[in-house]
Amino acid sequence: MATTNLFYHPVFKDGAFTSTDPAIRAYATQKVMAAVDVAADLATEVFVFWAARGVEVDSSKDPVEAGKWFREALNFLCEYVIANGYKIKFSIEPKPNEPRGDLFLPTVGSVLAFIATLDHPDIVASIRKRHTSRWRPEPLPRVRSSPRSGKLLDVHLNGQKPLRFDQDLSFGSDDLKEAFFTTKLFVEHEYPGTIGFDAHPYRTEADPWDFVDRNMRTTRS
Repeated sequence: MATTNLFYHPVFKDGAFTSTDPAIRAYATQKVMAAVDVAADLATEVFVFWAARGVEVDSSKDPVEAGKWFREALNFLCEYVIANGYKIKFSIEPKPNEPRGDLFLPTVGSVLAFIATLDHPDIVASIRKRHTSRWRPEPLPRVRSSPRSGKLLDVHLNGQKPLRFDQDLSFGSDDLKEAFFTTKLFVEHEYPGTIGFDAHPYRTEADPWDFVDRNMRTTRS
């Protein structure tokens, strides 16, 4: 898996692909192209977009126009991958919020609907599970929808307390039942994509490899 940073730098304060400034949108696209070249050199198969753009104030940006700009960027990048013969697929990661108050693609369902509007939906998919658990009902039905659609390429596992912000705790630490059924779903349906851990060692842990081993053991169990 590979990705690129389109959110930390102040130049992206109004968005990357969804910025109202066309120069920023072009810069973001060029940055992704350079990262895709590196990913191809490393034989990476999945390139992730965290669609970390949205608004705090509804009147600040037209969501239809923002969606159009995002679509144009994805269509262009898909053409770039195809033209270069790269064996890369794009995966979009939904979150309801962070770093903005409301994001344009907050759920797996919204991402799947967006993908259907692209010129090359066959090389774009959805990612994830855990960040959507800030919303209820439980996210497992939304996880199921991605394997059914064939649009799940990459899974990031972690743990968090219900309705909390993006805590990135050890997988299964506070939601063992959901962790069990999520893993069971992927095993029984022979999920072919990649699985990673979007989590962080606890501040009190001196050895991060204990943290890695704990997440791996929880998944295998």
